[in-house]
Amino acid sequence: MIIVLKQKVSDEDLKRVVNKVEKFGLTAHVSQGEETTIVGLVGDVTKVDSKQIEVDEAVTDPTTKGVADSERALNYHEPRED
Repeated sequence: MIIVLKQKVSDEDLKRVVNKVEKFGLTAHVSQGEETTIVGLVGDVTKVDSKQIEVDEAVTDPTTKGVADSERALNYHEPRED
């Protein structure tokens, strides 16, 4: 599972999201870009109540105008062989 945070998220917001992930017994792998930060969840994601993460103010709502999966992700059917 990957959590996409809002652009230019504060350190405090990032720590809060990471703490939520860790409370579920998972490891958070943070990748920070110039504008966007993502948090990869490592472990048994079936333990995660995604609603508790989605409602956090730092998390990007995927239904927001302008936020969408890439065309590549939308057309994914099977692994590439490279």
